Amino acid sequence: MKRFIGIMLIFVFLLNSLQIGVAAAPFATTLEVGHLPGESYKTVTQADVISVENAVAESTGVRINAGGSATFGFSTRYALANVTLKFEGASGTTTITTKDNVYTTTEISGTGEYKLVFGENLGIEPQAYDYNDEGVSGYYREYVENRGEHEVTVSTTGGMYLTEMVFEKDKTPIGSGLDTLFSHGVSNITDQEKQIMSTVALREDGTVILVNGARRYIDNDDVDMRPYKENNTLYLPINTLAKALDYYNEDYPEKGYALLRNDTHEYVLLDGRQTVSQGTAEPKAAPFDAIIYRDGKTLAALRYFAELAGETVLYRNGLVIIDDKYAAADIMENNSMRGYIDEKLMPFNTESVAGNTYYVAQKSPVASDTNDGSAFAPFKTIEKAANIAKAGDTVIVHEGVYRETLKPGNSGEENAPITFKAAEGEKVVISAADELTTWAQTEDGTYVTHMPWTMGVTRNQIYIDGEVLTEAKHPNTPGIMRGEEVQLNNNLWPVRGDLYREGGSENRNVVKSATQLWQDEEDYWKGGIFVGLFGWAYTLYTGNIVASKPGELTIGSEKTNYWPTVPATFSTASRHHFNYGYIVGHKNALDVPGEWIWEENSLYMIFPDGKTPENSTVEAKARNLVIDLNDKKFINVVGFETMGGSARMNNSEMCMING
Repeated sequence: MKRFIGIMLIFVFLLNSLQIGVAAAPFATTLEVGHLPGESYKTVTQADVISVENAVAESTGVRINAGGSATFGFSTRYALANVTLKFEGASGTTTITTKDNVYTTTEISGTGEYKLVFGENLGIEPQAYDYNDEGVSGYYREYVENRGEHEVTVSTTGGMYLTEMVFEKDKTPIGSGLDTLFSHGVSNITDQEKQIMSTVALREDGTVILVNGARRYIDNDDVDMRPYKENNTLYLPINTLAKALDYYNEDYPEKGYALLRNDTHEYVLLDGRQTVSQGTAEPKAAPFDAIIYRDGKTLAALRYFAELAGETVLYRNGLVIIDDKYAAADIMENNSMRGYIDEKLMPFNTESVAGNTYYVAQKSPVASDTNDGSAFAPFKTIEKAANIAKAGDTVIVHEGVYRETLKPGNSGEENAPITFKAAEGEKVVISAADELTTWAQTEDGTYVTHMPWTMGVTRNQIYIDGEVLTEAKHPNTPGIMRGEEVQLNNNLWPVRGDLYREGGSENRNVVKSATQLWQDEEDYWKGGIFVGLFGWAYTLYTGNIVASKPGELTIGSEKTNYWPTVPATFSTASRHHFNYGYIVGHKNALDVPGEWIWEENSLYMIFPDGKTPENSTVEAKARNLVIDLNDKKFINVVGFETMGGSARMNNSEMCMING
């Protein structure tokens, strides 16, 4: 299946994670459950019949004779927990057959309704799931039929007139966070948006593709590119097709090699031979034109790879719809839905409009933000060009490290995007860090320099020759996890030190250690920051150290009121199952090469072995963002490297960052 929108992905991940841990002990609380926002029931009628045997689909229902059956086809975006049959003139037992299961009712007769709960009918007890792996709270979840494409066969021993079937969506705990997450991200979208959550749509003459409701260019490198058509076969760039249909892909045209792989199939082009395999089966010959090379691009046949992924491809008047067969048909046969999709695609059908081209070249001896931005009189900063660029304009940035944020002042338009592009073949870096110079050496060999800014507690980042360094911490080693020593990938990972809080609210502000708080001096760690790792280190929290003595830290209460409490039932022996900690923000933690500490507008550092201020470049993070496309539309950022910062695209539309 293709990706849902981001919030749905988060929801499914969280829900799946809840399904992993089955509690061994009774729950203290069973949470109330309810439907997540959105459609909660799927009604299936005679209009959904796809085949009958000894049965007839009539205007208001399906007449199934004794020994007969009717098969219904439909799609849902959610799992199904039960079904209610509504009928007239029924007798005998009824069997409901799905892809994976067979359900049988008790004897039913006359006119009425019959509710069949899937798990109960199969004799499967509701499963209990634990939120925090400690038996504190949970809920019981019924067995479900999974979301997606359904073909359900109803057969009866005595006959019935089936008017409709109503399938109920699975429920989730109310107040668990999942319902809030879902309602914030999904409940405010329209019915039309919901219907295309798993759909790929495009026009044969268009320049964009609609994937799960989000538009993107068919080719990020050429916003005017349209689907390529040859021998009545429609092709897309291999990278675009892979993202749309949820394939992993590799593409090395210079070697004549391409790969597309999903959960069930693997396609390989190598040395001119095209093969496809399913699971562990031997590869078989694939169509000779499944992948072709045209105008320097690797193109993949849309219908072939969509059907290989189990999807259906429908065409009508230049519109292409890809989804499971029932969802695709529902869209293509609905005039309103086709019109809605065309409204999103049609504005991109004309050629893009070219505007002005501006140049930025910080290393040019004539570069200045007072210039006109021409190739012979370039700007010095990206900021200057970003402030004046309008729809259709292009900004070409030449080699250099630009210590600023790329933040456009204007949006582009559907056929006139604003493009920021690194000059061809040149290394252009947008950095969130500023360089630190003028170092002095203290008596103990530590170096110090002026740094009149900070990103906040535990948020500073220091680099030396492009490599990030570790903030001074105590202890330095990875420490203990669930009673075992662990090896971490690098020193930037949080340290699971043997600093812990004992159970009970009375111990909220006290951190103890018999092994790592050996320092005899009173208040040795006062003024530092304690970083706590809670619940197998999944949650980090901080607090100011207001006092210390051998074996113990006292944390200021201004933050601890928000800390999670260690359950009083936890024994000292089991503490590493749940909470750890380490100390930062104190010069006493600065004790090994490659560490640093920021204090009162100064940075103290022990340079790594072999490094000195004279032979190294030291930088400190000074901005959170390297690219800010917040609230912007139709902006393309192409070919840049970035360092130390993030990109923000909140509330943006058709903005693209292609490094």
